[in-house]
Amino acid sequence: MVNRRRVQLTGTSTLSVSLPKNWAKRYFIKKGSELAVIEAGDGSLVIRQEGDEPKKTAAEIVCEDYSSTEEMRRRFLALYLAGYSAIKVSSKQRLPMDRRKMVVDEARRLIGV
Repeated sequence: MVNRRRVQLTGTSTLSVSLPKNWAKRYFIKKGSELAVIEAGDGSLVIRQEGDEPKKTAAEIVCEDYSSTEEMRRRFLALYLAGYSAIKVSSKQRLPMDRRKMVVDEARRLIGV
């Protein structure tokens, strides 16, 4: 799901983007919370809460939830960057060859997957 936000100018030299309220509440983010902003190799940004968050062990990607292989690849990378130690890829039917190849290629490229 895409949640679009507008970039705003704060002061004379700072750009800011607001966070979705439901996301912030789910991760107990409030005024004064510190977040890490990490730039991925493809130029995208990952926002992660630092500190007392519980360790993330496993995540699952269901092939049918994504309309394209590229969209699924982005989710795979986002979960990796978010710190999941295991990413399970599943499909209700046989995993299509292009998506299977993407998972294998990305897993080989990334450390610790």
